Amino acid sequence: MKLKNKEILVMSNKQYSKHLNDIVASGKKSKNKIVLSKYEDLTKILTKERIRMLRIIHSEKPKSISELAKLLNRDRRNVLADLNYLEGFGLVEIEEIEREKIYTKIPIVSFDELLVRLDMGC
Repeated sequence: MKLKNKEILVMSNKQYSKHLNDIVASGKKSKNKIVLSKYEDLTKILTKERIRMLRIIHSEKPKSISELAKLLNRDRRNVLADLNYLEGFGLVEIEEIEREKIYTKIPIVSFDELLVRLDMGC
């Protein structure tokens, strides 16, 4: 079975500008790549707790946000805030399903490896 990868690239400002221009010109954005222009952005996204959350979602496959909060031993509201933040970067998907007229949100991590590449000129 082939592993699915997600990649985070931290580029210099010049490379980042070129990357954005390429996206605008082609109209295509990669779903498996997150591009940042500052190392500090990487450390904001991948905190210790968020990395732990990604690993738990991937390995335990919780059936709800409440279940995830219990697995993490964290407050549900804080877990939801982190999930929404990670979803904004494409690191988590939140699937909403209806069970007996009750909607449940299921967190999903759809990749097996998260690769980080740093341009040393940043």
